[in-house]
Amino acid sequence: MMSFDTKNLIPDIIQFVHLRVPGVGVIHRMHRDEPPVWIPEPLKQIYEALGNYPVPNNEQWRAPNWIRGLFGTQDTLLPAATLKNENLESMFTSSRCVLFRCWNLVF
Repeated sequence: MMSFDTKNLIPDIIQFVHLRVPGVGVIHRMHRDEPPVWIPEPLKQIYEALGNYPVPNNEQWRAPNWIRGLFGTQDTLLPAATLKNENLESMFTSSRCVLFRCWNLVF
């Protein structure tokens, strides 16, 4: 059985993305105040580190160019500018084929 060190889970995810996604770097960081205040700290850390990849998050998924964010067209981290706090939950990632969606309860 595999065990995880949850203390380092988010930094490990961020490091993995930096190693596997071409061109991602510190220029893609978001300012601490940009992600919504109501998202949980681990998710906020992911947005702070990767939220402006490949372009600023407020330019992603906008007509006419439809520039995709992190993970591209198949599965995507939704741009922070599009996150909504509805009914105490928020979707932050989705599959293009709607095979999965990840929701977070907001308290």
